[in-house]
Amino acid sequence: MTIKMKYVGIVTALVAGTLQCSASTLQVDAQNDPGTLVLDNAGVGLDVGASAVHGDGDLVELGYFSTSSDTFAGTWIPLTGPESNNPSLVTTIGDLPSGGTLALAGSFVTQNVFNDSGVTPTNNDIPGTGVQLALRFYDGSSSAGSMYNTVTSTSWLWTTLKAIPIPPDTIKINLAADVLKWEADGGSAFRTALVPEPSSTALLGLGGLALFRRRRR
Repeated sequence: MTIKMKYVGIVTALVAGTLQCSASTLQVDAQNDPGTLVLDNAGVGLDVGASAVHGDGDLVELGYFSTSSDTFAGTWIPLTGPESNNPSLVTTIGDLPSGGTLALAGSFVTQNVFNDSGVTPTNNDIPGTGVQLALRFYDGSSSAGSMYNTVTSTSWLWTTLKAIPIPPDTIKINLAADVLKWEADGGSAFRTALVPEPSSTALLGLGGLALFRRRRR
């Protein structure tokens, strides 16, 4: 009897410790298939990078817009990738969650777990419950100098980070199964068709050039 009571006490302590240390998490899975490959402006599948090297393909970002993903209004806020505030969540064309790579250009399978604890928490810039998510893909390994397109669906809604259960709650994003809306639509769906806006520094440079030309006249 005494042994049983000690055993129960140990189990209770372990469970309590687990609950106190457990992270609140939310998982977001995204993928396409051979019928919904993402392409560059010339219709060529985006680069998967070197064989068996994770994270070196063309950039894919999971994120949302500060105003509304549905209308693509406001500021784009990436949740994943090196240019986000969760840089440990790497998302590129050709990657597999297991660390392997896909051979088919323009294909991707991503799995990102957001959590609020650990050495590198990945809950930076997360949206409020019900905010519509989007995927943005580029025809280069970074946004600098790359054309892009952004896709969303009314079914891609952020929920909340939750402590336990294991595995975590999961948001499913599937370009082959969901009703999609594109930032560059029409014949540009699935293609990188948009050019990033010039930075304020570049605009200042252009303004200075125009002033210099006026003075020379």
